Amino acid sequence: MGVGESSQFLSSAKATIRNVFGICSVLMSCAPAVNKVSGLILDGHRIGQESLIEDDYTEEEIEDELAPISVQLAYVQQASLANLPFLLTSNL
Repeated sequence: MGVGESSQFLSSAKATIRNVFGICSVLMSCAPAVNKVSGLILDGHRIGQESLIEDDYTEEEIEDELAPISVQLAYVQQASLANLPFLLTSNL
């Protein structure tokens, strides 16, 4: 590797490190909101499940009743990752 190639490699490595740092910063800033929303959804699921058990619903009925909450949790988790490909390819 020549001097020019070495300099170009170091420049590229520094840019990659900046990109990774930028991506991590964005993900870390979003994590508290995603965790809070996910926690609220999980609390709702637990409360709903406890209530349905008290009302003598069967396991299948409980699963059916709580399906929309499970879908909401999956949506929040998916939405939190939706911008990841953009972040990985952008020059932050």
